[in-house]
Amino acid sequence: LTIRNHSIKNLVRFKEFLSSQSSYDLIMECTDVESAAQGLNDHLDTYYDQFCPLITIKTHEKFIFKPSPELLNAIRLKKSMLRKFQKVHKKKKYSALIPLL
Repeated sequence: LTIRNHSIKNLVRFKEFLSSQSSYDLIMECTDVESAAQGLNDHLDTYYDQFCPLITIKTHEKFIFKPSPELLNAIRLKKSMLRKFQKVHKKKKYSALIPLL
């Protein structure tokens, strides 16, 4: 499985680079909006690829080798939200079956 390495450290470095060390003079001097947008997009894509490289994660049918903390938190959140949804859905299902007195 190939994903981008969106670790907090990489995103902070990417943000700091774009805010302090990157030059936007050529983009700001451009008079054509389309070429300025394309130049900005190319600029961001280039450094995004540099600061958030692709990484390969070994996966197995039942588990992931060395999952990141962000991935584990996302899995836990999804699992808890699924449980809440199932609990509410179950209550609605049974409340419809109970006759009104």
